[in-house]
Amino acid sequence: KKTGDDEVLSGVQQRRLCSEKDVFTQNQERISGPEPLNEEPELLRIKEEPDDECSSPDEVQVVLKEEADASEEPDLVDLDPTRAQNFPGVTLEAEEQEGTSRNKERHPGREARTPKTDQNQHFCKTCSKGFSQKRYLTKHLRVHAAETPLTCPTCSKSLKNQLSLTVHLRSHSGEKPFPCAACGRRFAHQLSLSLHQRVHSGERPYRCQVCGRSFLSSSNLTCHLRTHTGEKPFQCLTCGKCFSQRDNLKRHVKIHRGEKPFHCPTCEKNFYQKGQLTAHLRTHSSDRPFPCPVCGRGFCDSHDLSTHMRTHTGEKPFPCLTCGKRFSQRGNLTIHMRTHTGEKPFECLTCGKSFCQKGNLTAHLSTHSSTRPYVCHVCGKGFSERCDLSTHMRTHTGEKPFQCLTCEKSFNNKFNLIAHMRTHTGERPFQCGTCGKSFCQRGNLNVHMRTHTGEKPFLCLSCGKRFQRKGNLIAHMTTHS
Repeated sequence: KKTGDDEVLSGVQQRRLCSEKDVFTQNQERISGPEPLNEEPELLRIKEEPDDECSSPDEVQVVLKEEADASEEPDLVDLDPTRAQNFPGVTLEAEEQEGTSRNKERHPGREARTPKTDQNQHFCKTCSKGFSQKRYLTKHLRVHAAETPLTCPTCSKSLKNQLSLTVHLRSHSGEKPFPCAACGRRFAHQLSLSLHQRVHSGERPYRCQVCGRSFLSSSNLTCHLRTHTGEKPFQCLTCGKCFSQRDNLKRHVKIHRGEKPFHCPTCEKNFYQKGQLTAHLRTHSSDRPFPCPVCGRGFCDSHDLSTHMRTHTGEKPFPCLTCGKRFSQRGNLTIHMRTHTGEKPFECLTCGKSFCQKGNLTAHLSTHSSTRPYVCHVCGKGFSERCDLSTHMRTHTGEKPFQCLTCEKSFNNKFNLIAHMRTHTGERPFQCGTCGKSFCQRGNLNVHMRTHTGEKPFLCLSCGKRFQRKGNLIAHMTTHS
């Protein structure tokens, strides 16, 4: 007596035999032509016999296993019938099709099995991005749905996964489990440590194709490329100002909010960032951990050192897109751009006069105040700024540390040297908006503008006569003496 398993195996063998006969018949038709329509092949009647049906769930599993194993074999449809009979373990295309259709007839609610491939089979309906597994698609859909299933219990910030939450919690606990073996500095996650280790190894794998400068990380290179393209994708929703980096926008937003959470305990000055406070605290001490390898001058932070190094290398990575002039610092480029736009954002609240630089406004405010805390010990003249006193002292000592490399003429301050250099280059960056005349110094432009406005700000206290230039007033005063 046959057991249940024997019956199942017998049924499988019978179906395989039917399939092989079916393939043989199809190949015979290729040679002799199709049979008449009124004659039905015997193998089709065999397929419809009741014995061909599975009688138990176990038999279904056996059939599916046989079909799955067969689907992984090579395709041999083009083999001749005699050769196909010599490979009883090889599944032919006709057998695969018959097995698939028979499986659908027995289980209409079950999809046919398909072999695993590396192709994307799951696609996002929003952006059409493809994924190889459904769980990756589910994770991606959170981006469109703004779904953040995990929340920080301390600040209620939402995180996209458990790893992000774990790293975020370290910002509250102060935990930094990843130490640097070279300097001992610790980091909150492994990626920060890996980037930091490049500082010691000197590795800078990301290179700018425009200027050749190299960077520690791809994000730093991306930010740097915006200095060449001028792209500023991060915009302040309050004033509309745009920034090239997200962190710069975050710092800027604090200005509108008035947030300065970091306080100096020595001078009570407040700062937007902790790094600014750390660098500021070094100004109260002799700590200068960043020395210049060329001249030995020390600096409070690495950014100041990097800026200083450009005075030795002559590097000027910030070009003006209007006139092509280049600058060593981004701030100098920003100030220069105002000469083209006419922007003067710093206004004196006393007289309403505006300036393009904050330092110019600070110097101007001293004209409204009688305070002169910095006094020359030689002539007794007072100054509102220490730098002004230092420049003035050179008139007594005769020191002229700024020398022209073209004609070797020397000057007692840097600005006079810059103005002098324009006599060699022919540069006249200050243009009158009324008549178009250009000047090499801003002061000369200001004096020229008085010819259009009729302004005469210099008053003779003896006769009341007014003059456009201070030199003309001084010459006039001799007529009264």
